[in-house]
Amino acid sequence: YTYDLGDQWEHRIELERIILADEGASRDSRVVLIDGAGACPPEDGNGLDGKSNCGYAEFLSSYKKNRKKLKMKEAVREATRTATNYAKPWMGPPVKFRPLEFDIAFHRRMLQSMLAGPSVKKKNSALKDREAFHESTRACNNCGDRIKVLNKCTACRKVSYCSRECQVEDWKEGGHKKECKRNNKRSK
Repeated sequence: YTYDLGDQWEHRIELERIILADEGASRDSRVVLIDGAGACPPEDGNGLDGKSNCGYAEFLSSYKKNRKKLKMKEAVREATRTATNYAKPWMGPPVKFRPLEFDIAFHRRMLQSMLAGPSVKKKNSALKDREAFHESTRACNNCGDRIKVLNKCTACRKVSYCSRECQVEDWKEGGHKKECKRNNKRSK
């Protein structure tokens, strides 16, 4: 399929097989990402000389030959700093653009988030139709609920929770205590 009609990013998705889900399986467990290759291109070609499939293909070819070249390092730094999908990803803190790596754990979380669908909240009843609603993919960092009102962690402001109970559980058992401290150190 073609993503971003302006830049003409062509993606190939290969359906290898269909496995019937168990009767009791949750809706989210019916689609599973098994593997992938390479990183997503930087949004709007940020950091690259050329945009679109051709520009990215040329960049990857040069990068594979000599990734230590200053020009390649600068392109990776620029993409990490300015491309929306790396500087401000949908889920979590900024991530480094690593052209040849595929982070399967990250992409599995993204897939599950997309399968859950957007959380739609009413913004203002005075606005007309679509403008009155806000769509978000944020979810509780502990239970994954996307319907309840979410409040950000008051310490790091990076993750959200649907209740005090979820925040306490994630702090104690989910590992957010360490993550929160790391986020606070980075921001200082």
